[in-house]
Amino acid sequence: MDEPVNEPVNEDAHEDVNDEYRARAAQFDASPLAQLLGMRVVELSDGFAVVEMELRSTFLNWGNIIHGGVIMALADHAFGCSLNAGRQAYVAVQFSTNFVAAPAVGERLRAEAKVLHAGRRVGLTEIRVTSSSGRLIATATGTGVAVGPQRA
Repeated sequence: MDEPVNEPVNEDAHEDVNDEYRARAAQFDASPLAQLLGMRVVELSDGFAVVEMELRSTFLNWGNIIHGGVIMALADHAFGCSLNAGRQAYVAVQFSTNFVAAPAVGERLRAEAKVLHAGRRVGLTEIRVTSSSGRLIATATGTGVAVGPQRA
């Protein structure tokens, strides 16, 4: 049985993250769900995030394929990271996923989230989840409502 990935978060581990966003990336990586599923922010800037994870056998559903909820969790995490990388804090109010292909155990998935709009009240993000070979696995959109300034 695969064990959760509970590696200590190291801010210096985010080589591809601008210094301004390194602490925020470490904060996102330290969340309990990111730790449990092994998600890691590999790129982060205002309005953009890339999060990766490797698929484990414990992510299989009853049909012996990767559970859609795992793919959605990766897309949702990238959505939250991209929308909350700036000064304004947002919480999700809508999230929609379209599955295109079923990934396999052992594949590394990459979720790229790009903020389309980040206003005073609402933020909108689009997300693409791909395999390490570049195959499209899923697309998603997420909407968040602003809840105030980011906490330090």
